[in-house]
Amino acid sequence: MLARNLLLSFLVEIVVLAAAARYGLGVPLTSSIAGAAVCIVVVRVVAALACFLLAECFRSPRPASMRIGVRGWVRLLFAEIWAVVRVFFVLHPLEPWMNEPDALACGTRTPILLVHGFFSNGGYWWGIKRYLRRNGVDSLYTVNLEPPFC
Repeated sequence: MLARNLLLSFLVEIVVLAAAARYGLGVPLTSSIAGAAVCIVVVRVVAALACFLLAECFRSPRPASMRIGVRGWVRLLFAEIWAVVRVFFVLHPLEPWMNEPDALACGTRTPILLVHGFFSNGGYWWGIKRYLRRNGVDSLYTVNLEPPFC
């Protein structure tokens, strides 16, 4: 359900922004659609940047040995932006098609249940599930707690 709603919301955002650019500014259709897609990503990136800036402004004092410096801060920021783009534009919307179905629990291995956080779905665990399976953990299960606001 979350995946469908995210795909639908992205489509609505693109249509509204592209229509505004097309009919409000006279931008050609292909350029307005591309611009709308870029705008949607930029809004998410700005939100991530704002969170980082707030965290930096209100952080607790740290000893010198725990400071990461400007270079580390920038590296961390870009990692966060990449994660936001990957999670919200790939993993969450495409979760029904990306995740392999969970196998039935059988055997002597202890099953591991991966539960996502608020306003998320099982797509969040895609990379972690692949990593764990490559390293011999195979009794992995995910859930989609839906609808998102209940």
